[in-house]
Amino acid sequence: NHVDRFIDLAKRNSVAVAEVVQNHALCPAEEAAELLQGAKFWRNLAGIQRFLLDNTIDLNDADLPARDIVARACGEDDWEGLQVMLRAKLLA
Repeated sequence: NHVDRFIDLAKRNSVAVAEVVQNHALCPAEEAAELLQGAKFWRNLAGIQRFLLDNTIDLNDADLPARDIVARACGEDDWEGLQVMLRAKLLA
C-alpha cells in the first residue's frame, strides 16, 4: 500500500520525502520549501560528518579545521557562522 511505501521511503531518504511533499502540494509551498531545505542540510551535515570523522566523535569535539570544513559544506564561512545560522533557524 502507498502508506507503507511512503514510510519505507522516509526511513531511507528524508530529502525524497520532502520532495514528494513539495511536488504534490501536501503542505503550504513555503513550508514545503523549508522542509526540503532542512532535509538537504541534514543530509549534507550527516554525510560530511561521516566522511570526516567516521562517526567517531561529536562535531563539537572536533578540531577547528574539521569544524570549518563542515561549516563550509553547509554553506557557511566558518563554524561560528554555522552555529549562528542554526540558532536562528531553531528560534525562528
